Amino acid sequence: MDGIFLANLEQPRAGQGKGNANARVMRKIVGGMERHASEIGRLDASRPLLPQFDLLIDEQVRALFRALDRGPIPGEDQDSD
Repeated sequence: MDGIFLANLEQPRAGQGKGNANARVMRKIVGGMERHASEIGRLDASRPLLPQFDLLIDEQVRALFRALDRGPIPGEDQDSD
């Protein structure tokens, strides 16, 4: 994930204390899209993934967020706060 999306998430303005959490969620979404790229129709892996989020079907979106709800996956890199 690069460009304007990450810059806006990792450098919150004053009063936006949730920037780190938002960036962590976006990184996990992009990571899930990377791991399941072959299952996402019309995905262009050579382009940034987050702007292609709309290519996911409803069940894929639900699966990504269910995985976030379950917490860390064993062996997955942990982000530090």
